[in-house]
Amino acid sequence: MKKIVLITGSPRKDGNSKIMADSFDRAARAREIEVKRYDAVRLDMSGCYACDDCFKNGKACAVEDQFNALANDIMDADGLVFAAPVYWYSAPSQIKAVMDHFRAFKVAGKNFTGKKCALMTCCSDDDENAMRGFEYSFRKSMEYMNANIVDEIMIPGIKTAEDIEKSGAMEQAAALAEKFFAA
Repeated sequence: MKKIVLITGSPRKDGNSKIMADSFDRAARAREIEVKRYDAVRLDMSGCYACDDCFKNGKACAVEDQFNALANDIMDADGLVFAAPVYWYSAPSQIKAVMDHFRAFKVAGKNFTGKKCALMTCCSDDDENAMRGFEYSFRKSMEYMNANIVDEIMIPGIKTAEDIEKSGAMEQAAALAEKFFAA
């Protein structure tokens, strides 16, 4: 069975990016893909201290926080999906903290070779360029980790749950699950 780690990052409990994540999650599970879901907003996790003690003493991070469990699941997974809104033209700080911790993998000589990854994001700004900061950070991080980017779903002009439902984002998220492990 294929495994995916789905990391959500909306500070709003029932935000629009969560709606996309839920659609992806349902479609992935329907394809018998195991989904391990983390909500970055609710993780007890500090920022990276760049201490270089990564993966020493049997843990990904020397700091005792929930990144260690997340890191184990990421290394065990076949894929990684981020679902979060754009905040101030970039990733929300909670997602950024997760991405900053990816340094641990590099310090320890690990990467995401063979893993597939994707980004699902939305923003209230009508200009799709408002999402480019998040997209760039995601893309460069995944390239640096040697991951294979499957897709980036970026939906501008989303202000309400009704907007996300009308946008086709839920269908795109479900389709992402369908093509995530396509031959």
